[in-house]
Amino acid sequence: MSFAEKGLERNSGALPAMSIVLMILIGFAFAKLAAILGLIALTYGFYFLIVFPLLQGLLGGAGVVIGVRVGRCRNATAAGLIGLLCGLWAYAGMYWFHHLWQLYRDAQYNGENLSWVFSTAFQWEQFKGFMALVAQEGYTIKKAHVTGLGFWIIGGIELVMAGGVGFLLPWASAKEPYCEGCRKWYTNKAVGYGALEQMGTAQLLIHNRSWAELGALCSGPENKGPAIFLTLKRCPQCASAGYLTMSARSVDKRKKQSVAQIVKEFRLSPEEVNTLLAGIAAGGQGVEKR
Repeated sequence: MSFAEKGLERNSGALPAMSIVLMILIGFAFAKLAAILGLIALTYGFYFLIVFPLLQGLLGGAGVVIGVRVGRCRNATAAGLIGLLCGLWAYAGMYWFHHLWQLYRDAQYNGENLSWVFSTAFQWEQFKGFMALVAQEGYTIKKAHVTGLGFWIIGGIELVMAGGVGFLLPWASAKEPYCEGCRKWYTNKAVGYGALEQMGTAQLLIHNRSWAELGALCSGPENKGPAIFLTLKRCPQCASAGYLTMSARSVDKRKKQSVAQIVKEFRLSPEEVNTLLAGIAAGGQGVEKR
């Protein structure tokens, strides 16, 4: 189902200048941290192929998400591209810091100063030669030793994975609903719970847009067992329209844990939101009296 078919509105796509600065500064700071952590894992032998690049992209993308939320960026494309760059740097930077560390050790051995280290680190030919040596040395996967072309293929896959994760996180965050009047992001809040056996009735009430009756049906107390639960996303400050999600939570007996599945997701007008909440409140009072 497409965004429009759900009845959900896109946000304005605004790109404040400060959000660009924040996304770049925080994103690349997190990406730098991810690169250093990757280098530590690589050095001490607990670097896991595929897993670590995903974590590095996740960390780089998370930094951009902070910039998105604080800077109020509603432009998903711009946020995603900056996240992509941070994800790529989170992975590729791991090898650049490895190169930098090797130059520092060489400088100590040859009596060079730090200025030589940094001037050499930014020379492309030097870095390319270092990576050629790394590819030649390769690494071992189980009992297979991967070098040369195999190293570059796996490295390319990991680079794409890190960049992809870095792109998706801020891209999705910037698409979240935003109240332009109050300058606040919408927040999620669980507003109602009902018996799982009433799912058919709840779906019929939604089809008929009978919000007061749906509210009364889902006015039970919070519980962690099998249930229908309603989550409302709206501006925390004003009486705005809202995005209602109805989910069904069942219990997986094999894994001995609850599993939630989204059943319906749609937009309510401010009047419909108020009707729903009034129905939940009225139903809740009835439960208390009984």
